Formats: sequence, C-alpha cells, structure tokens
Amino acid sequence: MWTILFLLLSGGPAGAAGTGARAEMDRLGEEMRILVEKNAWAGVERTYLKMLALQGRGLVLGWEQHRLGALAAQSRGDVLETWKRLRAAEAAGSHKETLVWLATLEATHGRVVIELSPLVFGDVPIEVLDPFSDPGAARVVKAAQESLSEHRFFDGLLPLGRYHVGTVPFDVDGGPMVRVMVGPGQGKSAPIAEQPGTVRIVATAAAEPKDFGRAAEAARQALIDLDGVASVEVLPLPGQRLYAEFGDGTLDVLGLTATEVATQVRTQLGLDPTKVSITANGIGVPAGEVRAERLSQVDIQFADGSANLGSMARVRESIDHAAQPAGLRVRLRPGVDPAMVRSAIAARLEQTPTSAPLQLAVQ
Repeated sequence: MWTILFLLLSGGPAGAAGTGARAEMDRLGEEMRILVEKNAWAGVERTYLKMLALQGRGLVLGWEQHRLGALAAQSRGDVLETWKRLRAAEAAGSHKETLVWLATLEATHGRVVIELSPLVFGDVPIEVLDPFSDPGAARVVKAAQESLSEHRFFDGLLPLGRYHVGTVPFDVDGGPMVRVMVGPGQGKSAPIAEQPGTVRIVATAAAEPKDFGRAAEAARQALIDLDGVASVEVLPLPGQRLYAEFGDGTLDVLGLTATEVATQVRTQLGLDPTKVSITANGIGVPAGEVRAERLSQVDIQFADGSANLGSMARVRESIDHAAQPAGLRVRLRPGVDPAMVRSAIAARLEQTPTSAPLQLAVQ
C-alpha cells in the first residue's frame, strides 16, 4: 500500500522541472508518507505547503497530494481550505472518495463572509444557536472565531444552522453565500481600556468619511470648556490597508519571517520603511500606496526558490487592524470626580446638535 502511495506522491508530470526540483519532490513525498503513518497532520501541512512552492518550478501535484493536504486542513478545522484542496484533487484526477467528500461538505456547510465595521471594536463572538451532531463542527466555529478576532473578517464555510455574530442573526442553509456586516452597536464588545483620568467617547455611527473631521471637531469644541476637562483629542476613522496574510505555519515552512517578507515588499515596491507594517501572520501597507494586483505580484524569495506573494498569501483590503476606534479621548484635570465629569460630558453631547452626525457613546 505504502509503495503505491509513495509513487502517487512522488509522481505526476514533471514538465520542464529540473533534476534538483524532482529530487526534492521525491524527498517530500517520502516525508509526507512517514508523517501520514504517524498521524502528524501539522507536519503533513508543512510538507504540502513545500510541495505547493515547487509547483512554480514545473512540477505538478497529483490527486493524492491534494487529498492529504485536505486531510491536514480538516485536522485544524479549516473547512474552506479543505474544500479548496479537494477541488484541486478532483482537478488532478477525479476519484469517488473526493467526490463523495466534496458532496458531503457542500451538503452540510455553507459559505459565509463576516465583516466588522471600522466602528466595531474588541472581540465579537460567533454564537451557535443549534447544537451540532458532528463533534468536529465546534472546531470549525472556533477557527472562524479566531479568524474574525485576528483579521476583523471571516470568509469560509460554517456548518448548517442558526447563528449570531455580536447581535446580528444569520442562517446557514446551504444556499447562496451569506454575507454578514456587523455595524456600530452590534458587536457586544467590552469597553476600551484607558488610562486613569481619561474618558473615551466612541463613534457608534459615523458621518461620511469626508464629513467626519468637521463633525468630530464640533463635538470637541462642545466639550472643551466643561469643568474638569483638560483636553479633548479627536481620534479619526481608521484608514484602509492592504494585507497579505499567510496561513498558519506557512512562513515557518518557507523559512521566512513576516519581517523578511516586509523587507522584500518594501524594496521591490520602493516604499518608505514606515509604510509597511508587520502583523501576526503577514504584512500590511496603506491601500493608497499600491494596488492589490501589484502587491500580489511581488516576487518573494525563500530558501527553496521564489513565488509571487499572491500565490502564497491572501491579499485583501481591510481597515487598519492597529487603529484606535474613532471618536474622542477626553483627559480630565487632576482631582476631579470622573463620574461627575462623565455625566456632564454625556449631557453636553445630548444637547449639542452639531455632534448628531456622529452618534457618540461615552465609555
């Protein structure tokens, strides 16, 4: 059995691939065989990613390689990636096993996209309203929650059922893709932590971006002369950034760090060092500095070769993950009663029509 598996793993048309690349693919095939025997699926995932990197050198992955990659994705609860790899396996050579697996996934899951408004802050919970019969479903929802918390965005498959994200209800019924936008006041978020002597005012609904500065300044002027207020600072709407986000373990597999990727992106695009930020699993640049298509085409060098950034990471536009929630920050004079000043701020905002476009909430 394992002899056949090894041939499947190391085979496939080589095209114009060099001897070194073919030898490396053979070595990875043997490595994957050993890892599968040990049920070491994290290792299988790393090996599969290395194999994908070799595709740019004239080698083609076969059905069995993509199937094992799908098993590795399934082991960590990533149903969307499992589905994509099964589709790749079917494209390499249709088999009953993967056809049935695909049909089962598509019959028991639905595509969901969840986006958080720039005015929603903190962790926003995904709540399951119906109990699952499949014990693996909880792992899928947990992975979705981690993605939403880290990226403020989720695009994937969820088990069929009823859900809330924050206070927004949605149903996954296997029909067309479900798109959920969590707006201001719908996030069930905890208050923002601030230093003592500071009152935070969060914009729970904003004017148009072009009008935000004017409306926020009007609110600032309304508060600056209150007794006990030392200063009022406007915190602008978060800007948009382009993010290149690698899957878990991908950077380790490629022998890269996010800092090294940022350096290569900065050098090839001629960007100022301050423009490229480092995230937990990738990099970000201001959306106005470069187009998504150009960022995807950056050639990233790694130990075993090179590949376009877009072939290894997901490139998308999103709000600045590190930005402060929009609104106002009020610093109090020493010795004042914070509760009294907080009440005075709330009352003044209610009496100030110029702040109406913002709908501010005192934290």
